[in-house]
Amino acid sequence: MENMNQSLEAIYTYHQTTKHRYERFALGPAYMDWNNQPIPFRFYKNSKLHRFPFTTLQDFSYENLFHCSSDQSTPWDMQTLGFIFELSMGLSGWKAVDNTSWALRMNPSSGNLHPCEVYLFTDSIVDDDKIQLYHYTPFWHALESLGEVTSNSKLNLGNKSYLVLSSIFWREAWKYGERAFRYCQLDMGHSIAAISISAKMAGYDLIRDYSFTQKKAHKILGFENANRHPLEKEEAELGAWLVPKKTSELETPIDLQKEDWLNSISLKGDVMNKIPNLLSADHIEWQAIEQVINASQTLDSQQTASITGEENRII
Repeated sequence: MENMNQSLEAIYTYHQTTKHRYERFALGPAYMDWNNQPIPFRFYKNSKLHRFPFTTLQDFSYENLFHCSSDQSTPWDMQTLGFIFELSMGLSGWKAVDNTSWALRMNPSSGNLHPCEVYLFTDSIVDDDKIQLYHYTPFWHALESLGEVTSNSKLNLGNKSYLVLSSIFWREAWKYGERAFRYCQLDMGHSIAAISISAKMAGYDLIRDYSFTQKKAHKILGFENANRHPLEKEEAELGAWLVPKKTSELETPIDLQKEDWLNSISLKGDVMNKIPNLLSADHIEWQAIEQVINASQTLDSQQTASITGEENRII
């Protein structure tokens, strides 16, 4: 309890100290270092790409957001998953002025900086026989293969998939300084809502996994890789099941949590060899962000152990 109170106090302190006030602004960069702006896309070296087809909307219905029967889920294939990602995390267009161009995305983001990344565990999209870990890259509208999952427990996912959403705080800190943690939480909410809405249009539900822990996710996803730049650290924020509506009616969120799936797997081979691209050449370290990340991680692990099944719900 003492550690939890200390973590809460650290989070409250961050909230207060990073407010803009009449007499001062919260700490941030002295100027916009445009030459050092973080690359808005994460890529993994030596990863095989599996490109999605682009969406044809005749198979997906806006009506499904409001009333979708359990037999209206579209087939679980590259077209369906591509639709879900394209209309939530994908690119919506490009803008250009003079010699500068930049991408726009489906989900809103503070400063159009897009700190959120999506990882996927599935065995019925690219390879029916093996559960694979993938990273979604909106630049190519594709999945990057990161490794094969192994476990002594039940491996078959069938028409279910498991998502992990993460944040790269440096993308926001480059512009907003110590307030970046705030904006990353805001963007994470945007991303979760966008995926949930596009999934419902295809007849699928996004169900939060309350057994999710950052510690296990970081190990599996390779976020502790020593080859990653320490100031471009990536934090896993959410684990969730992506399931057909019929499955979500038969298997309640409580049932899915009992599987504790993420904590029962390991990755074949060395995911640490999958090195992400460097986003910026130079960085500024913001101690306030590091402190609130550590406090929220401590609070996350303590709260996960105390959550009851009644608190599970469809996002």
